[in-house]
Amino acid sequence: MKYLMVILVGFAALSMTVSPEQCKKVELQVTENYGEELDKQPQFVDGQEGLVAFISENMIYPQHAKDNNIEGTSYIEFIVKANGEITEVSVKASSHPILDEEALRVVHKMPNWEPGVMDGQAVSAQVTLPIKFKL
Repeated sequence: MKYLMVILVGFAALSMTVSPEQCKKVELQVTENYGEELDKQPQFVDGQEGLVAFISENMIYPQHAKDNNIEGTSYIEFIVKANGEITEVSVKASSHPILDEEALRVVHKMPNWEPGVMDGQAVSAQVTLPIKFKL
């Protein structure tokens, strides 16, 4: 593995409410990377707006969580390899097991990302993606 950078992709600034049937809200904010500086951070193929749209279209608020007013933020960690492939997907910080399961499902469904770049070379990078579940 060439380089392994840690990057936090946060959900906070850009808000978008989706259909009432899904009872969810997706919020996004990209923060600076941790560790060494990358020339270019890995990103979802269609950028931040594409990531919001992908999550909105694919995330289904679990019925049990709706029925029991369960909310929270699941922090999902994964590696974006130098070829853009998403690997080693896991829960870094749990909000609730049922929410974590749905967040993992959505991340596993994502297409390849654009990889991070350092010194003109595509590099593998670790990403933490907080996915907020709010009724």
